[in-house]
Amino acid sequence: MIGFDISGSIPGDWISLGDVCRNRLGMQCQYGSRYANDICKDLRIIGTTADYHSMQIHREDVDEYVGRVLRFRYDNGIISKGEFENLIPSEWARKDSDRRNPDFIPPKDRA
Repeated sequence: MIGFDISGSIPGDWISLGDVCRNRLGMQCQYGSRYANDICKDLRIIGTTADYHSMQIHREDVDEYVGRVLRFRYDNGIISKGEFENLIPSEWARKDSDRRNPDFIPPKDRA
């Protein structure tokens, strides 16, 4: 996963979605913001994709956003397995059904 300290991005509970897209997803905000209206519409994101530079996401929703976007991109063949494993938060390396199973160990964490 690319290191990203969200503590200094924007004061308060809101973070620039552009910072998240660049530093956690490895893409420009204009592309990463498109997922806000689709697979991430239930997350706390303010702003519109028409003005994607001003979009902000609640700091507690950052990992969820990153996980959903990367899972979608991997499942649809947009990114490779290597890119997925390097960028994904460890808890998101599993599909939803696997995350519900507390005994599941992601393949990359197995001995």
